[in-house]
Amino acid sequence: MLVREDDRQNRRGLRCFGWNKYGQAQGWDAPIDVVAVAAGERHSLALSAKGTVFAWGDNHTGQLGLGGEDPLPMDVPTTSLGRDVVIVGVAAGARHSVMVSATGDVFTVGWGLYGQLGHEDAEDLFAPRRVEHLAGITVVSVAAGSAHTACVTRDGALYAWGSNRKGELGTATGDVTKARESNDGAGSLAVAVACGSSHTVALARLESGEAGLFGFGWNNMGQLGLGDDKDRGIPARIPLPANEKGKVTKLRCGWWHTVVGVEEY
Repeated sequence: MLVREDDRQNRRGLRCFGWNKYGQAQGWDAPIDVVAVAAGERHSLALSAKGTVFAWGDNHTGQLGLGGEDPLPMDVPTTSLGRDVVIVGVAAGARHSVMVSATGDVFTVGWGLYGQLGHEDAEDLFAPRRVEHLAGITVVSVAAGSAHTACVTRDGALYAWGSNRKGELGTATGDVTKARESNDGAGSLAVAVACGSSHTVALARLESGEAGLFGFGWNNMGQLGLGDDKDRGIPARIPLPANEKGKVTKLRCGWWHTVVGVEEY
């Protein structure tokens, strides 16, 4: 998904490509400043500079947050959040959506079979609901995998919930239906998190002041970067190649791979 901007004609919009069975790859032009996008398995999300979320594609499990089951092929504002809620971040799982507001609240909607919505049940939701277990905790970023969700707080804590079949929550437990703090490294503060299909990678600031990269969950394809294909149920530190001297500044996960950006010293 690409953000398109043409100042000469004052036209802005999105360009999407790929599988489009559910309308998830339909682009559109609109006078909207798009600041973030996210792509799920069958749906897409866009966030405007004014904090409005737009969603389109498959809606059979409610992942568009539009209050119904009919798939909508084009952009529709997710108004069910309420007019006073300003969204500053979005993430798309396989069939669920996650949003974080300017006040640090987390909202989830869609497929909930493994508890990935964080409402202490396994029900689907067709309208966004605040994750009450995180009430009073200021969340700054969110990420979503196939059936799990993670977030980083202003205080440097990492929370994760949902499916833990491959250890993707980093808690060495079974599936979790409410937000639970993950141990992303002794004495470390979480800075960023990204989720693949069934793996999670977190960037943390260690007690020494240096950055540490940690991975946990499914590793069948080597997506944790640990030099083997063994799954991890608790966070394991990912070493950078010996010839890489720098700090990790960017972090993203595909369904079965991981990408990090390194800034040289």
